[in-house]
Amino acid sequence: MYKPTAILWQPTLPTFLKFSVLGTALASLGLTGCSSTQSATQTAKSKQVGSQYLDASSLDGLEDLLSATDMRAVEGDRLLVLKHGDVWKRMTVGFKMDLSVWNPRIDAQRGWFISRQPYLDRLSARASRYLYYTVKEAERRGMPTELALLPIIESSYDPAATSSAAAAGLWQFIPSTGRIYGLKQTPLYDGRRDVVESTRAAYEFLGSLYNQFGSWELALASYNAGPGRIQQAINRNKAAGLPTDYWSLKLPQETMSYVPRFLAVAQIIKTPGQYGVSLPPIANRPHFREVPVGVANLNEIAAITGLSRAELYQLNPGHRGDHIDPTSPRRILIPADLSPSVDEKLKKLSGSGGLSASSASNLPKNTTPVVPTKAAPPVLNAKTITPAKQTPPVLASTRPATTAPVVTTANTVVQTTKKISTPRGSSALASFAAQSDLPIPSAPRIPVAVTPAAPAKQIQVEPPISAAERQQVQQVVTAQESNKTVDEVLQPVATPAEQAQVVEELKALAPAGTEIVDPYDGKIKLTAIQTSLSVAEQQGKELTKGFSYPKEVADNTTATSVEAQLNQGKNYVKTDSEVVVVAPKGKRSTYKVLPGDNLALIAAKNGVNWRDVAKWNQIDPNSTLYVGTTIYLYDAKPVQEQTKAKEKPESYVVQANDSLTSVANQFGLSLKQLADFNGLSTNSGLFVGQKLSLKETAASKAKVEDAKKAEAAKVQTKSYTVKRGEYLKLIADRYGLSNAELASFTSGLTAGSSLMVGQKINVPLQEVEALTASTQKTEQTFENVKVDQTATENYQVKRGETLYSIASQSKLSVSELAALNGFAANSGLRIGQTIKIPAGSQVPETYTVQSGDTLTGIAAKYNLSMDQVASLNGISRNAGLRVGQRLKLTGEAAEPVRESVAETVSKHVKSDSHVVKSGETLSSIARQYHLQVKYLADLNGLNANGNVRIGQRLKIVGDVPTDKKAEDVKVAAKPVSSRATESYTVKSGESLNAIASRLGITVTELAELNNLSPRAGLRVSQTIQIPKLVTDYKVKRGDTLIGLASRYGMNSNQLAEMNDLKPNTQLRIGDVIKVPN
Repeated sequence: MYKPTAILWQPTLPTFLKFSVLGTALASLGLTGCSSTQSATQTAKSKQVGSQYLDASSLDGLEDLLSATDMRAVEGDRLLVLKHGDVWKRMTVGFKMDLSVWNPRIDAQRGWFISRQPYLDRLSARASRYLYYTVKEAERRGMPTELALLPIIESSYDPAATSSAAAAGLWQFIPSTGRIYGLKQTPLYDGRRDVVESTRAAYEFLGSLYNQFGSWELALASYNAGPGRIQQAINRNKAAGLPTDYWSLKLPQETMSYVPRFLAVAQIIKTPGQYGVSLPPIANRPHFREVPVGVANLNEIAAITGLSRAELYQLNPGHRGDHIDPTSPRRILIPADLSPSVDEKLKKLSGSGGLSASSASNLPKNTTPVVPTKAAPPVLNAKTITPAKQTPPVLASTRPATTAPVVTTANTVVQTTKKISTPRGSSALASFAAQSDLPIPSAPRIPVAVTPAAPAKQIQVEPPISAAERQQVQQVVTAQESNKTVDEVLQPVATPAEQAQVVEELKALAPAGTEIVDPYDGKIKLTAIQTSLSVAEQQGKELTKGFSYPKEVADNTTATSVEAQLNQGKNYVKTDSEVVVVAPKGKRSTYKVLPGDNLALIAAKNGVNWRDVAKWNQIDPNSTLYVGTTIYLYDAKPVQEQTKAKEKPESYVVQANDSLTSVANQFGLSLKQLADFNGLSTNSGLFVGQKLSLKETAASKAKVEDAKKAEAAKVQTKSYTVKRGEYLKLIADRYGLSNAELASFTSGLTAGSSLMVGQKINVPLQEVEALTASTQKTEQTFENVKVDQTATENYQVKRGETLYSIASQSKLSVSELAALNGFAANSGLRIGQTIKIPAGSQVPETYTVQSGDTLTGIAAKYNLSMDQVASLNGISRNAGLRVGQRLKLTGEAAEPVRESVAETVSKHVKSDSHVVKSGETLSSIARQYHLQVKYLADLNGLNANGNVRIGQRLKIVGDVPTDKKAEDVKVAAKPVSSRATESYTVKSGESLNAIASRLGITVTELAELNNLSPRAGLRVSQTIQIPKLVTDYKVKRGDTLIGLASRYGMNSNQLAEMNDLKPNTQLRIGDVIKVPN
């Protein structure tokens, strides 16, 4: 059974209730679709929008917005817009929030709105009645005018909105919060739905939240989740040493979507053209004015004003019955264009509902006494709520103090017919708006204790009145013979009984342990105030929005009325006092738009009508359909495409230009499957006329089993501890394996992983068996490679050389060198044996320095270390070279160096120390003993750039102190070549662990690269250094694709594809190619 939420504020409506309609005539009208047509062959344009952040709860909230009532647009006349300007544009002048922030949650929410132009058109039609007023009130208080967009998020700008947690109105106040901010609630009147009263209360509440938290984002989050919930999240982050801004807090899922949704709407309103949407213009002038009335019948008011009952209700949704509640503010909103004579007739309405000649004298009795009760407003309320609001917000410089409202109204209308241009700039607009009527509260407030945020500049929720206004109020109070002061009139306070009632309500709604009353001043704490979301969570209910129109309105709306026509086809349920819309019939599901989709195609895929899809989602059938957009479907029956699988032949005869890959793709097989079926390797070549088996045969199955057994035998491993200086390729070459093969033995290890000293990895159990297996594999791998095509030269094995050392010198793997010479990878070499090596890889005995040569370049050219070349020639590492100088590249180190060292050592008293002489520096002493300056400085506790004194004794042998070693490790990890790293900006949800896993390195390595702790947290937009995935390599003499691929632990085909080369391409010396970093 449905119960009216206007009478019982408890959430009694089922969660599936959505929005109400206008008119009982809906029963006789069937479902009708959009009148637009769409070709089934039309392909909508696709643009990518972020939708992965639209979770189920966010989609539910967005779906609620689609169900708002369709209203006739007002204030959209082109001439009026030309004359007064566009209120959308006026609003953007007062934008003060940071709308440049990027976040994927904002992108996802914005994508939902920009894909629904018809919804934006309906939204603009609803907002056209109220937007001017909400913008002006924000300007008057000096608040960001973006706040006037909040009703879009809360109620889709429909004041009849309700929620399952008993929230109501444009701003969705729950009963207790409404009473705190002076919103009267009776069976016949609900101030939460009153456009004027609820707007005033919302800005007061938002201002208090801003003063408490110092941020509009946090104020909006508090408006949604409750200030107590936000304060708890801030306290948690403070205790953990984390930032306390909105984006850093852990909040309910609904609140995580709420602020991004608000910012997304603000971005669209600010620059609609940037997002491909249009906003129907709304004239920058007030749509309604306020008129004081008695306890009159609303049907008679509608008859006098010439408005339909539905249109009167859209301006006055606070009145829930058929007459004005005596305890309400007793004012009515009427369109500003109506004649001033209508105001006179309305003011003469008596409590019985008729016109009385003596109503002018009777009116003060009903509307003007200033008494302590909250039932009757003072006469000042009737005086200041005049038709003056029909023009842009400005009044005559002097406000009449007379108590005759009829004269005041007439004079005011005459004075305000003069055209006044709206100022430009946010400050001028705020000053302009402040000249509007003096706001007099219609109900007493309950004091709230706010703890101001220290860094933020506090705002005044209600700007102070001028001296002239204060004098005006004083005159009215004196005329009414009231014992109240001006401040008591402007800021009425509730009685102790009323305050106690609200405290009891908060105790019933707030979580256990919540402190309701401030012990210092007895005020209600701001953090104790609840919202619809906090109430729903506390009660364990799903928060949904709906609409609740009085049955009186529906009964008085004809089937031919504009309102009934606009809302035709909506499902509704009638209750004793309301007409409520229910969701479209059937089970709801969602569909994400794919490239090439259009409405007809989506409907065909899901067994529904495309017109229904357009209506359910309020999207234009002929407009752009965005890839990734989530759309709603009801009772969808996805059509399963039954594709008849073609009978696959058992064999295939190779044709011209066929390859193993093309045949596999042609018959839906993987390359490995086709190769296994035919006993081939994945890089085997095919010849025309060759017969390939396309199905697994007994022979191929047996061969695969044998291969698995051989693999299992090879996989027998043992644990190995990594030693200093070892890396993955070095250990892999030792066992004749590739990087990937060795890495596969150890869980979590990849071909590009770096090894740490002491790390345990798995290696083959016996080197000989592993090398033999590797040799067999190498012979199979190089089966189709024509070795003769590679230019080679003879090399004579010298004492101490092994196959591994010669392979390293020639820049080949052991397997490649063995294959090049046709023997096993574990073969031994004898002194004087002649083997083949790639041409140019043999190191000559001497080298003549050419123009532009450096010691580093020469060492790299012949795969030698710089220290080795320097020691062979008796020169220092940083010595300059001259053109024509002959350098030794092979042999023993130069003898003179040894002699000089021996002589130097013998000159000192102690061989492990050195006495500083005149002219010596730390650097020269380090060179003299072939030491690093850093090592010598650390050994003696000196700075590497420090000075030494004559006669000082320095240690040249010994161990560096432990603390220095640890310091060296940290320093060594820090300076990474800029060529090997690149900057990376951290995105939302990423951590050190996630980034390290993606890059194939350990968390410790990534942390050391950025001088961070492995447990450090990252913040969004933080810039860190990560290893480059790809770096440039200059081809040297003897380099081949196979050799380089083996060196970097990858397949030669992969390296060729990385550089857009063919696998058999010959590399030229000096070419720059891309290799893994």
